[in-house]
Amino acid sequence: MLEACVHQGAGLRQAAHPHGLRIVAMCTSPGGCAQGLELLWQVCTALRQQGLPVAVLDGTAPETGDAPGLHELLAHTRWCADIAADAASLAVFPAMHGLAWLRRHAGEAPARQWLQPVLHAYAVAVVYAPAFVIADVLQDTATTPLVWMPASRQGVLDAYGACKQLARTGLGATVVTVGDGRGPREDALIAGMQHALRQCAREHLGYAPATVTARPDAPHDMTRLATVALEHAAALPDGGMPGVGCDAAAGAWGTVRRESWM
Repeated sequence: MLEACVHQGAGLRQAAHPHGLRIVAMCTSPGGCAQGLELLWQVCTALRQQGLPVAVLDGTAPETGDAPGLHELLAHTRWCADIAADAASLAVFPAMHGLAWLRRHAGEAPARQWLQPVLHAYAVAVVYAPAFVIADVLQDTATTPLVWMPASRQGVLDAYGACKQLARTGLGATVVTVGDGRGPREDALIAGMQHALRQCAREHLGYAPATVTARPDAPHDMTRLATVALEHAAALPDGGMPGVGCDAAAGAWGTVRRESWM
C-alpha cells in the first residue's frame, strides 16, 4: 500500500505542468453536502503535499468588501502581484460573482484568457461551483470535472443531472463516490449505483462517465483522486493568451457590476 502511495505521488508531480496553471473543476452537490466539501479539502491537501501551490475558486461564496475574491482579482491590477506572496499555502478565494461574470461572457472570450494572468502564482486552480456554472465557464477547456455522488438513490439522480449539465457544453465527468470501508456489502451497493449511472448516461447522454470510489481516511485514495483530477485538468501555458495580462483583464472589467448566478 505504501508503495502505491509513492508511485501515485510521483504521478502527481509528473501530471503537474512545470510551467503554467492547471484548472481542476469540482461540482458542488445540489443540497450542499458536507462530504463533498471534505472531498474538496482532501484533494487540495493531496495536491499541496506534493509541493503544488493551490488556489480554490469557491463558487458558493460571494465576494464582499470584507472578503474579496475572484471579482477583485480580475478588476484590480495590483492583486496580480500581491497574491504571489501567498502562493506557498492553500488560498481560497470567494468566486460567486467572478464566475457569474465569466459565465455570462463565455461567448466573448475564453475563461482561460482571464484566469491565467491573475492566478499565475499558482500551479493548480480548483474551481468549486455548481455543474451548470462549470459547464459554461470551462466549456472551452479540456477539463473533466469531478462530480461527487453520495451513495443513495438521490445521489445517483443528482450526479446524472450534473453530468447532463456538463455534457451540454461538451464536458465529460469523473464521478466520485465516497465509501467508508464497511465491507463487501457497501462495495456492492456502490458498484451497483455506479453501474446504473453509467448505463443511464450512456443511453441518454451518449457517453459513460468514469467512476471512482474513494475513502477520505485513506491517504492513498486521495492521492490517486488528486492524480486523476490533474490528468484531466486544463493546462494553461505561462502568460495566458497572447497579449493578455492583468491590465487587460482589469480594463475588460471596467464598471462591470456584480451579478447573481442567473
